[in-house]
Amino acid sequence: MRSLNSAADFSVQASPDIAVYVATVQHRTYWYFANFKGLQKDAATVPVPERNIVLEAPLRGGTNLHLLPFLGTATTLHGTVSGDRVKFNIPRIDRGAVAWTDHDGSTPQ
Repeated sequence: MRSLNSAADFSVQASPDIAVYVATVQHRTYWYFANFKGLQKDAATVPVPERNIVLEAPLRGGTNLHLLPFLGTATTLHGTVSGDRVKFNIPRIDRGAVAWTDHDGSTPQ
């Protein structure tokens, strides 16, 4: 998936085997990732890990991204700021993950 929409506030650079759903929950933005890479009926039931996913978002959401892998432990990734945007590099997603930022996006932080 190159981006959610060329005019969207958020973009995700990953293979087409990664499904991403963006949602607002209690005024915060969350990203839900599902990895289908390499899955085959009756053959491969565990996805091939997806590496080096790039998530880009408006700076108003903050510069820290919390990433909770499926059945894993949450970690904090620090983004790179460029103008009014922030870019996060997610090193690996195995089966799936949930990500969110520190701020609600209502004011720049």
